[in-house]
Amino acid sequence: MPLVRNVAISAVLLANLSLNPANAADDNLNAWVTACNLQESVTIRAGEVSAVELRKGMITLNRFGHLESISALPTNESCLSFLASGHMDMPVIVMFAGMSVEAKRRHPTVVARLRRHYEREHHADRLTQANILLYPAMGTGADSPETIRHINRGVLAGARDHQGAYAATTGTVCTISIPEMPFAEQSQLEQPYAWSMLGKNDREYLKRNSDSIVFWHEVAHCNTDQSAEYLATQGKGDQQLTDWNENQEQARQACADPGLLEQWSSTMESRRLTATRPEDLATGEIDPTAMNQMIHFELLKESVADQVGTLISQKRREKRIAGCASKTYVSHPWYRYRLASSVREPDARYMTWISPWLSNLPEPSIHQVLRDSHRGLMLEAKDSLPKPLWMELNHSRSSRPDQHRITDPAGPADSSRASAWKAWISEQLDRSKGEIDLGKN
Repeated sequence: MPLVRNVAISAVLLANLSLNPANAADDNLNAWVTACNLQESVTIRAGEVSAVELRKGMITLNRFGHLESISALPTNESCLSFLASGHMDMPVIVMFAGMSVEAKRRHPTVVARLRRHYEREHHADRLTQANILLYPAMGTGADSPETIRHINRGVLAGARDHQGAYAATTGTVCTISIPEMPFAEQSQLEQPYAWSMLGKNDREYLKRNSDSIVFWHEVAHCNTDQSAEYLATQGKGDQQLTDWNENQEQARQACADPGLLEQWSSTMESRRLTATRPEDLATGEIDPTAMNQMIHFELLKESVADQVGTLISQKRREKRIAGCASKTYVSHPWYRYRLASSVREPDARYMTWISPWLSNLPEPSIHQVLRDSHRGLMLEAKDSLPKPLWMELNHSRSSRPDQHRITDPAGPADSSRASAWKAWISEQLDRSKGEIDLGKN
């Protein structure tokens, strides 16, 4: 039976999902299940797709008025959107990255330099063509495709792109962009030195599972609060989730009092934009380490997303690999990849492999651990990377310190602890290369 994409028939489908399985609505749902399970780009990310989860996603999208638009997307994008929307209980529009025909005709050098820009423009165009507005709160006056395109473009511009994948969310609607190229292939091309630091077993694991981890990682970014709660229900309520919930509790308490809300919002916004505290603005003295709290906040979000990505990938694809839960060594191939990537591009926001070391520490101690470990990364990069790459990393930090306020923890690192971190990092990467294959995971 062909897939039903008409909105009226889709409404009938939803109205009759609980009735006799022999009816046309259930036949169409089963057709979607079959179609989704025939899409390799779906099963490699989600394993086997069931009618229950597709139904849940369809109901969610219909509740927000997006079912027709999502049903009209290419089948693989529709299927992933249904799954993500059902998991997050909010509209999640999944699209594979691409470029317009016009952009593809440009000079290859221009395309290579501006690929991410062209992909976001194409993403905005496709959302507009589907009549999807990412920021419903600005819907008043958004009565023309051009206005919708401008709003969507603005939302997409605020999403942080990491190796081609990103999630752009406004709290009520989320869209995810996924590279068409398999993640492992893209990593080999864009981060060959990081890839070369991994052993054969880890590389093979990533070839099999990284697309799934990346997809669910981005889904988790659609709503970090809900993702943290999901982890707690899965028995993953570790200190990182406690830290996240405590941070959010400050916001919830502030919301109970308009005056406190204004004060809390002022504090967080000033720290995010200027790395200062309100008292710094009053005195004119800027705390050089204030941005460390925002670095930790971003790291928390990445840690939650990584935990969700590895957990759901493991559950859906029946993997049996332990997570990164030990200070002694990094046990999961995904986190070892994160570690290798950190050596190639030392960015504290993505150092999710360090999460176990931050448990039960007060905020000042967390900042010191981040400083010491980040310095250890720089020492390892100096020894592991080709000299031109190391010089580029080092020079960028002296010539453009403004660009590294959000990547490098501010303040002095302890030289002895930094050296110890360097040795530990080297040991983890050596372990990856030296592991014996005990069977596929």
